[in-house]
Amino acid sequence: MEDRRMVLQGGPWRFDKALLVLEEPKGKGDIREMAFNRVAFWVKIHNVPLLCMTKEIGVFLEKMLGEVRDIDVGPSVECVGKYIRVRVVINVEEPLHGSYD
Repeated sequence: MEDRRMVLQGGPWRFDKALLVLEEPKGKGDIREMAFNRVAFWVKIHNVPLLCMTKEIGVFLEKMLGEVRDIDVGPSVECVGKYIRVRVVINVEEPLHGSYD
């Protein structure tokens, strides 16, 4: 069970330069009912004003991309560094929107 949890939470994974999408079954699970289209990624948000480097701002910004799974914060519940780092679940069947330089 520990290995299973580590694999499911440790991604994203790839094989032969392709994204490997894993999904945890609910109950007994019917594979035909599983979508295999959501993957959790760590995303860095740059150019955030220093006063806005908080967990709440991270949640607000990342809701634009997908479901927020985790936010990298320190013991003071503030994001430290040059960017906010968040883990979001993204539907890989939909295109990303916005400007990505």
